[in-house]
Amino acid sequence: MGELTRLMRYTVRYWAWMLLGLAAMGGALFTRLIVPRLTQRAIDVGILGKDAGVLLATVGLILLMALIGGLIRFAERYSMEYMCQRVIYDLRNELYSHLQQLSFSFYDDAHTGQLMSRVTADVETLRRFLARGLIGLIENLLMLVSVVVILLRYHVGLALASLAMLPFLTYAVAQFARKVRPAYREIQVQVASMTAVLQENITGVRVVRAFAREDR
Repeated sequence: MGELTRLMRYTVRYWAWMLLGLAAMGGALFTRLIVPRLTQRAIDVGILGKDAGVLLATVGLILLMALIGGLIRFAERYSMEYMCQRVIYDLRNELYSHLQQLSFSFYDDAHTGQLMSRVTADVETLRRFLARGLIGLIENLLMLVSVVVILLRYHVGLALASLAMLPFLTYAVAQFARKVRPAYREIQVQVASMTAVLQENITGVRVVRAFAREDR
């Protein structure tokens, strides 16, 4: 949780873009939630009630909501991705400046390939987390809360029956995360080791050729 707090501090500089993205997220959520209600009206009143005018008007509203929702989601993705790119840009610059200030003794023990992996692959992982993971989590939580509220307003019994599987799904996700997290960390370590070996071999090509030791 401490790492997440430190990462979120970088987003404060771009609070306007974040607010714009969150507002667009709310608008896109509204367009997604209203479509089922319009579909219900089209079926109950338009088809079952044999009212062609209501059916055509409702279909037009559904298409309009889809168009508006697409535009709003574009604004959401653009603003959030811009914010994420700026955050990662600042993070890369800060990390690079920090590496410039480290002592020579640090570089005697550290592998250049591993440092390259930290600056590139690890920072890219943070960007994907901000652009997809965190934003997706917020969006899904808002969707879940909204759907639960709507279900409870329509029929409490059916809503509770629909939500009965939620604890089991939560447990399954927690177990999956518990098993995947160590494997993902091991992958990051292996990527760093591979980058270190690759860097050492490429930089050593000149030395090998200088002493004509290609066969060895």
